[in-house]
Amino acid sequence: MGAEDGRAREIEARIRAIQGHRDFPALSDQIREVVRVTQDDDTDFDRLADLVIRNYGLTLKVLRTVNSVHYNRSGQTILSVTRAVLLLGVRTVRELAASFLLFDHYQRQSPELKQLMLLSMVTACHAERLAGLGREAHPDEAYVCGMFRNLGEVLIAHHFPEDYARIQVDMRETGSAGADSAARLLGFRYEELGAAMARYWGMPLVGQAMLPMGTGTALRSATEFGHQLTAIVYRGAAPPTDDQVARLLARFHRELPVTRELLTGLIESAAAEVRRLFVGMGATRTELELLSRGEPAAVVEPQRPAALPRGFDFTNVRDARDHLLAEVSAVASGVEFDLHRCLLILLEALQRGGPFDRALFCLVDPEQDEVRARLSLGSGSEDLVDAFRFPIGGPRNPIGSALLDREPVFVVSATAQPREQRIAKLLGAAAYGVLPLVVEGKAIGCLYCDRRTATTPDPASFIFLGRVQALAQQAIERSRRERVVPSAT
Repeated sequence: MGAEDGRAREIEARIRAIQGHRDFPALSDQIREVVRVTQDDDTDFDRLADLVIRNYGLTLKVLRTVNSVHYNRSGQTILSVTRAVLLLGVRTVRELAASFLLFDHYQRQSPELKQLMLLSMVTACHAERLAGLGREAHPDEAYVCGMFRNLGEVLIAHHFPEDYARIQVDMRETGSAGADSAARLLGFRYEELGAAMARYWGMPLVGQAMLPMGTGTALRSATEFGHQLTAIVYRGAAPPTDDQVARLLARFHRELPVTRELLTGLIESAAAEVRRLFVGMGATRTELELLSRGEPAAVVEPQRPAALPRGFDFTNVRDARDHLLAEVSAVASGVEFDLHRCLLILLEALQRGGPFDRALFCLVDPEQDEVRARLSLGSGSEDLVDAFRFPIGGPRNPIGSALLDREPVFVVSATAQPREQRIAKLLGAAAYGVLPLVVEGKAIGCLYCDRRTATTPDPASFIFLGRVQALAQQAIERSRRERVVPSAT
C-alpha cells in the first residue's frame, strides 16, 4: 500500500506542476468545456455546436467526418456544423472535439511532439478499426481512447523535457519500454499519469482504457492492442518480426478476432488515413517518413487529399452562403421537422454567412410587451441572452421600433444616433442588425446579429439577410400549421 500511495503522490505532484504551466490552462479549459456541454444530449446541443463553430480547425474536422461515406449516405455535402452535430450525435462530436484539441495543441509545440501526436493518431486509427471487428466496443469511443492512450508520455515530453531525456537514455541503455523506464525514474508509468489527467478532465472512460490489462473490457483491449501495434510497427529500430506479431495476436486472440492477413490491411489503411490527415494539415515529406513503415512499398509520395466541396473554406463567406441556406431550407421542409433545431441551423447560417460574432432568435412576450432572446450562437452569446430584453411600446428604442415598424434595422455605432449608440454599448456591439419576424400579420419576434467591428454589410449581404429572415418566418409558419410549439430553451 505504501508503494501505491507513493505513486499517487508523485502523480498528483506532476499534475499540479502541469496545471501551473503557462500554456496548459487554456487547453484544459477547452477540453473540460467539451465534456461539460455534452453531459446532457438535449440541453447542451446548441452549446456544443457553438463550441465547434468557434474553432476553425475543429469545424473542418467535424464536417469532414460528417461528409465521410460512413455517415453521409446521401452524397449531398453538409456544411452546417449544427446539422453535423445532429447527424453525428453529441457523443461522437464530443470525442472528435476532445481528441482534436489535444492533437492540435501539442503537435504545434516541437518536431518531437509532432511525431508523438502522429503516433497517437495512428493508435487512434488502429483502435477504431480493431473495435469495429467486434460488437462490444464502439469504434468512435475506441478512436478517442486511442488518441489519448499516449497522453502520459506527451505530458512528460512537453512539460518535463529533462526527465523525458533521461527516460530516452535509459531506454537505449537497458532496452526497456518507455513506460517501464518512466516507472523506474519517475515512480509511475506513463499510462498512470495519463489516466489521472483524463479523470481530471472528466473523461473516466478514457482513463480506464489506459490502465493495464487484467479484467479487460472490449474497449480497453482495442485501445491496448492499437497502442502495442503502433509500438512494434513504428517505434522499434527495425520493422516488426514475425515473432513480435505472433505474440501480439496471441495476447489478444480471445478478445479480438484478428488474423495476420487482416492485421496487415489494418496497418496499411490506418497509415494511409493518418497520411491524408497530416498532408491536409501541411505536413512535410520528412515528417511523414515514419508512416512508410506501415504503408505498401508502392506509396512513395504523399498524395494530396481530394479537393473539398465548395463552402468548406469558411474564409470565403459568400461561397458558403448558398450552401448554408440550402441546408436550412432542407431542414425546414423535411419530414422530421423540429423548429428548435431548425432555428439553430438558421442562426449558424446567419452567424457564419454574415459573418457576425453573435446571432440570437428572439420572441415577443405579449404580457410584458417586450421582446426577449431565446436561442443564441456565438462567443459570449449566452450572457447576451440574459441582457436582451427590450420594450416594444413606450419609449422608442431601435429594437422595439424594428418590430413595431416591421422593417429591418442595421446600426453602425460610429455613425448612429445617440439612442442607437446607447443600445450598441449596452449590447457590447460595434454594429448590429434586427430582422423582424412577421407571421400571420403580426411581429412575433426577431433575429438579432452583431459584430465587434464597425462595418456595414454590402448589398449582397443585405440580400442574404433577407433570405435568412424569410426562411425563419417560413419555419415558424410551418410549426404553427402543425401545432408545434417553439422551444424557448
